[in-house]
Amino acid sequence: MSAVTGVMGGSVSHEYHFPAAVGEAKLLICESCGYGTSLESCVPSECPECGHGFLKCCPGIEVGHTFLLGTKYSVPLKARFTTVEGKSDFLQMGSYGLGMTRILAAGVEVLSLPDEMRWPIALAPFTVCIVPPKEGSKESAVAHLAEELYHRMNSIDSFRNDLIIDNRCNMTIGKRLFEAQRTGYPFIVVIGRKALQPVPEFEVHHILMDKKASFNETALIEYLKEQLNK
Repeated sequence: MSAVTGVMGGSVSHEYHFPAAVGEAKLLICESCGYGTSLESCVPSECPECGHGFLKCCPGIEVGHTFLLGTKYSVPLKARFTTVEGKSDFLQMGSYGLGMTRILAAGVEVLSLPDEMRWPIALAPFTVCIVPPKEGSKESAVAHLAEELYHRMNSIDSFRNDLIIDNRCNMTIGKRLFEAQRTGYPFIVVIGRKALQPVPEFEVHHILMDKKASFNETALIEYLKEQLNK
């Protein structure tokens, strides 16, 4: 969202925020088009972007700030470059700052529930957690499907080294599913009763969307690919 340039200077400044109730920053966000700006920018109540929406004040957590500095610093520093035509000109400069630990903390703060951590897909330690059957259960006859699914998915670029198997198979599926949800894996794949069917199906939990569905192996992989590309 647009922001004042302050002492840094330059012609354009943008701040990046996560809207959050615990945030200290005061934001103005258009209820119609989503345009946003900081409260200190002092814009009118009517949205300057769409012209018919109104700006609502809400708190947010700042995680980044960028500036287009132009030649503000390159002129006094005599910082030049040579163009392809062989002419000398002043550098066009920019500046950006990203709060890496803030991004991690804010992402979890915004998405999590009181009793359940939730990671943004891009930041999760592992995107997919596979939960095999409990040892000695009827479903343990298809326990090998967990390793087979893991190896097939790990051969795909979009999933490589981004999968984990909860192989504590002395524990029930329910207990491990509960712990996986609290840990915050975005997708949890359970190998349960439906895996005993002639064409095995896997139960996938889409944690961020609070959705659950069952797919055969090929459809499951396509579903997860589609979700990662959104």
